[in-house]
Amino acid sequence: KKGNFNLTVDLDITANNKTQIDVILDELAGDVIKATGNGRLRIRAGTSEPLTIRGRYNIERGNYDFNLQGLVRKPFELLPEAGNYIEWTGDPYKADVHIDAQYTAERVSLSDLIGTNNFTGTIKAYRGDVYVVVQLRAQLLKPDISFRFDFPQGSPAKTDNDFGRYLGRIEKDQNEMLKQVAFLIA
Repeated sequence: KKGNFNLTVDLDITANNKTQIDVILDELAGDVIKATGNGRLRIRAGTSEPLTIRGRYNIERGNYDFNLQGLVRKPFELLPEAGNYIEWTGDPYKADVHIDAQYTAERVSLSDLIGTNNFTGTIKAYRGDVYVVVQLRAQLLKPDISFRFDFPQGSPAKTDNDFGRYLGRIEKDQNEMLKQVAFLIA
């Protein structure tokens, strides 16, 4: 302690797509992103200076273990074509994040989602997969989280304009959206 010893470690890391990272968003809740991707990171730490990370990790594929309010835990698959990444500009706790991940709710009856609204018979009769997409933006440890719904190609829910407008209204109402997401993933 009384000596003038100073150790500095300066790493320049290039990660290829065989490199897997685990990013713990909330250790207590079990929110973890397990991803494979690529990028270049410069990490610096020392006995007399703080840890810094600079660079971008582009995520190609992976999973997000999502925990909804400590009640329901579901595996979401990171969307490979969404341009997912984590980018550091110094402080490792203030990384920027852009992640889209999807959970597939199987054999869902749309009549359970739409309630008493008047839609065509094909929408009311639809029973199939509903994709719950979670979007994480802003800071990694305190991300802005939003949800949206998607459907398989060929689904009448993808082409019905009235149903599309209805979903748009739901997606703008955060409380209603959380209620619907909880229903679908529970």
